[in-house]
Amino acid sequence: MTAELSNPVQSSSNELERLRDILYGEQTRTTETRLTALENRMSALEKQLSALTTKLSDEKVSRETLGEMLIELGQRLQNA
Repeated sequence: MTAELSNPVQSSSNELERLRDILYGEQTRTTETRLTALENRMSALEKQLSALTTKLSDEKVSRETLGEMLIELGQRLQNA
């Protein structure tokens, strides 16, 4: 007897997997490729957002420092 006849459950399971791959394999691979591309884009966008947030925070600190300097300058002008 062949292996297929000695274990019909395993044989039908293998056939079912083969049929699934034939019917849905390409669609599944395409979907996985698209999801991977989207995940990569999302990761890149997260990095860009983080960099922009840091840059804005740095500019905010610079603005606060500039504001303090202007206040100090105004006070010096009043006292002079």
